This record gives sequence, structure tokens and C-alpha cells, in this order.
Amino acid sequence: MPSVFQDLRHGLRALASRPGVTVAAALSLGLAIGAQTSVYCLIDALFLRPPAGVTDAERLVAISALNHGVPVEDSIRYPDYLYYRDHNTNFTGLASHFNSGVAVADTEQAEELDAQVVSANYFSVLSVSPRVGRFFLPDEDDVPGRNPVVVLSDSFWQRRFASDPKCVGTVIRLNGFPFTIIGVGPSGFEGAKTGWPVDVFVPNMMAHIASPGLDLSSRNSARLDLIGRLTPGRTFEEAGAEMRGLASQVEAADAESRNSTGLFFSTLNGVHPQARPAAARFAQLLTATVACLLVIACANLSGLLLARNTNR
Repeated sequence: MPSVFQDLRHGLRALASRPGVTVAAALSLGLAIGAQTSVYCLIDALFLRPPAGVTDAERLVAISALNHGVPVEDSIRYPDYLYYRDHNTNFTGLASHFNSGVAVADTEQAEELDAQVVSANYFSVLSVSPRVGRFFLPDEDDVPGRNPVVVLSDSFWQRRFASDPKCVGTVIRLNGFPFTIIGVGPSGFEGAKTGWPVDVFVPNMMAHIASPGLDLSSRNSARLDLIGRLTPGRTFEEAGAEMRGLASQVEAADAESRNSTGLFFSTLNGVHPQARPAAARFAQLLTATVACLLVIACANLSGLLLARNTNR
């Protein structure tokens, strides 16, 4: 250890004796390593990281429709979702969700919001708890148009209501329709879809307000993606095999009206599988760019050291 400390002191004295070289080397390597780290963080967010605030994400399964072998976002029909939800045995819960833009207008301001239409069990499947108030009750998602209730995201609650818990029970207008605020999502939670931050959540039975003209119960309306939470002791493969069997039953019952050729299963981490090829190309381009930047920084550092040695 004394020799290690002696080498460390010698190295520090050498760095201090040439502050210009030291600062230039530190800046070159710092910028290159910082850029490389940023790309790694981006790759983590695009492909590896589960949604913020979700509990036991390794037990969550994302389910999408397949169209000619390609996963397609928001393409499962609501009646099919109900069949899957009521007949599967491998999930403790199966929830649905899809994104829909909503215009919020009230007496104070008008603002474009990102809304997510979800099933009543969406939050329980993700195992998140409300920060204020409560989430949807099962009977609030049974009859179309009967229960105009809304849950706010934490970020929208802070931005629009200044984190005032008294907003629960008040009314906000979505597309001109009054919705009663019943709760606020947990801090950091912005929905289960990476890259689509959500301001408000509305139940499936109010989808015709969030997306005017949409009849979610129609077999011609395919708008959903699904999320399932595996029952303890069940595996991803078991759930996939059972859901494919149920999908075959649904296909056989209504083969004439559908283009889907099955279901696609993935983890809930990162962006939707449909968006991954484009995201992968973008990530590869950035990785190559910052790798070249790191090589240039190392070459600059080598030149500085060679110049310093020549001077000595």
C-alpha cells in the first residue's frame, strides 16, 4: 500500500505540473464518455427498462395482435379482450389500454392532453397505488357512458392543479364532456407504454368521448393492447400457449371479419415491438456516432501525451 500511495502522489504531481494538458485530456474524455453514457441510457429506456412505478415488472406480459407475422400496436378488439380476460387461467388479471388524444376545455383554459383509455383493472394489474383518491371501480366500466370519471397522472396534476388534493371530486371537461376527477396516479407513473406519457386515464366505457365516433364494442373497432400479470408459479410460455389457443377459438368463431393472424407476446420493457426496428436503427446510428467520437477523443489524448513526452 505505501508504494501505491507513492505512485498516486507522483501521478497527481505530474497532472498538476501540466494543468493545460490535464484539463484538455479530461474534457476530451469527459465529453466522449458522457455522450456514450447518454446513448446507453437511451438504449436502456427504449428496450430494457420497465414503465416507471410498476411493481414486479418481470411478471407482466404485453400482448398485441399479429398481422401477417408482424406485431401491430392497438389492434385487438374489445369483445376479444373480454373473452381472453374471462377464459384464461394463467393471469391473475388481464387489462386493456390504448392511447387517444383528448382536448381538455374548462372555464379557465383549453389544452391538448394525452389520454389513455384503460380497463377498470388496469392499475391493479400493474400493481400501482393512487397518490390521491382512488382508481376505477369494476362497475364504472360496465355500461357505456354511465360513469364519466377520470384519473389524472401525477405530472398533469402538478401542472394543472398545483398538486392540490382538493381537485378530487371536481369536474374537468374532456372534449366538452364533464368528467369527475376520482384520483391521481403515483409519482413518476405515466402509463404502461414507453414513449407515450399520459395526462389523463379514462375507462373503456367512456372511449367514445376520448375518441369521438369510436364504438369500442363493435367487432370492426380494433384499438386495444393487453397487459397480463402472471399467476405465481406460471411461466411466460404457459401463458402464451393458452392465449394462442383462446385466440384460435376467437378466430374460428369470427373468421370472416378479421385480418389478425394471432397474438404476439413480449415483456413490458421498452417501446412497443412494432416500433423496435425503427428505434434499433436509430440507436445503432447513435452508437456508431459516439463510438467514433470516443475514438477521436482517445486519439487526441494520445497526441497530447506524445507531445508532452517529446517536450520532456
